[in-house]
Amino acid sequence: MKPWTLCFLLFNLAACSNNKLSTWVMIDVTEASKQADAHLIVFGSEDFGLIDTGFSKNKIIPFLEKHKISHLKNIWISHPHKDHYGGVQPILEAGIKVDRLRINVPSKSFCDIEKPWGCDYEHLTSVIALAKSKGVIVSQMKAGETLHQSPKVKLEALVSYSDKTSPTGRQGGINDTSVIMALTTDQNRVLFTGDLNAPLGEWLSKHSMPGLLKADLIKVPHHGTEGCAPNSFFDLTQSNFAFVTAPEDLWLSERSKRIREYWLSHAKQVFISGIHGTLSIDLTEKPASVTKEKWWNFK
Repeated sequence: MKPWTLCFLLFNLAACSNNKLSTWVMIDVTEASKQADAHLIVFGSEDFGLIDTGFSKNKIIPFLEKHKISHLKNIWISHPHKDHYGGVQPILEAGIKVDRLRINVPSKSFCDIEKPWGCDYEHLTSVIALAKSKGVIVSQMKAGETLHQSPKVKLEALVSYSDKTSPTGRQGGINDTSVIMALTTDQNRVLFTGDLNAPLGEWLSKHSMPGLLKADLIKVPHHGTEGCAPNSFFDLTQSNFAFVTAPEDLWLSERSKRIREYWLSHAKQVFISGIHGTLSIDLTEKPASVTKEKWWNFK
């Protein structure tokens, strides 16, 4: 990527100094009434990664092409649902170079309980095989692991369970195998919660180490729907900014009432991908600044 392209991506020419390259872009990969997650993490001028990839090529490929991102050092998949990993195959088929894919693969018996609407072991393993055939290093993630680090930005896995190691067993389904990640700069901490469901969320709210889940900003789990983590989990985060990857109709529905009411009363600002579009969050500022897509200027 050329430096001027990166400047446009960061929406601020001053951000193109080596000291200010720390930005999270919540990419709107919702399609009509379908929810999905994809987050670009900018570690440096040639250092990009994705947390989740959406469920198809329709949004993620145009975004990467528009910003001339042809190389991703890492893709981290929070959990193996297609609305989180479905963009991996299109990314690889588009010729975008990927160095490493991090994804925790469940057992076939556990995965296929949710087939075809959720986890699909055959499809999942075919995507992984494609990645390996293109020279991508594929490995799993574990709690306490530093996933990537640059001089001023660190991504780490805080929580990671399988159905065999989870303190709540299989109650929360594949969603409760979500790897909870923290992105930390010298100014802000972001909590990426995947699709954390109520069973494990409740357990974590009672048993987590003090401060482990505290963050300035949170990517709200499970697209802000009722089955996600309880309010007691949200209380632990003490987040002032909440980001929800959901289409407008889902966010305004009865399914999201509890989460909607909680964050509208607790956070300083709440952003919905299906309403606000793609957002760039500058994590070098305190508090972080958010730029909406409609304000972008790529000319």
